[in-house]
Amino acid sequence: MAHPILETARLYLRPFEASDLQAYQAILAQPALATWLGKREGFSPAQSKALLNRHLSHCQQYGYGPMAVCWKTSRQLVGHCGLKYRPEYQAVELL
Repeated sequence: MAHPILETARLYLRPFEASDLQAYQAILAQPALATWLGKREGFSPAQSKALLNRHLSHCQQYGYGPMAVCWKTSRQLVGHCGLKYRPEYQAVELL
């Protein structure tokens, strides 16, 4: 199934790819950002890889999921945003 690319004036959202790992690790390693993701410190490389793999498998399983957020001008990955199904609540969460 092809996933859409969503656009704003400055950003585009696209499905994550395995090749995003290095850039995603650099983002998640920042302690200030990690606090918004429920952690007290930055993600380790292994934790970043596990999170990216969860995003990828979620998209495969449900047909949607967290997407890579990139600057339009540079194509640089700057974060994630999207929908995630939470089976424990039988609800969809906006990330």
